[in-house]
Amino acid sequence: MPPGRAVAHACCLFHRASVRIDLELDHAEELMAEIDAVLAPEGRLPEYHPVLVNALLYAALVGPDGGVHLRRLVDALDGADRWTRASIEIMLALAEVVHGRGDRALDRALRAWKDFRHLGDPWGICQALAQAADLYHHSDLARARSLLAEGRRIAESTGLHDMAT
Repeated sequence: MPPGRAVAHACCLFHRASVRIDLELDHAEELMAEIDAVLAPEGRLPEYHPVLVNALLYAALVGPDGGVHLRRLVDALDGADRWTRASIEIMLALAEVVHGRGDRALDRALRAWKDFRHLGDPWGICQALAQAADLYHHSDLARARSLLAEGRRIAESTGLHDMAT
């Protein structure tokens, strides 16, 4: 592999893996091991890449050693820039839901919403609003509808048409 191309190669591994994501739970572990091995010589980590961080989420959700990958995501919050931190909060909110921790998931989604609002990122705002609305719909339907309406308004006003439907 040419020097300086580790991230590109790791992205190819992740995209190749996305076509074979199935019930083979060891696949998530193999994927993370491959990505980590490719990135290590350049001192890079998937936690701080906007695409490769999704491989960690996948491994955290379905891998037999998911707790290790979940801890990596949590640890990455400290060293991440604000956008990456907000994105990881959304990912962790999903993981919290999967593990039956709705209150923690809502806290994470609301933190992400605040950060994305501060950054003025309409895509991120909509992602956080959708996650929060999904959690509120069990306990506060009016709040859930309000968040969805806000997300739709933002999506439509910023050209994110596919997100609004």
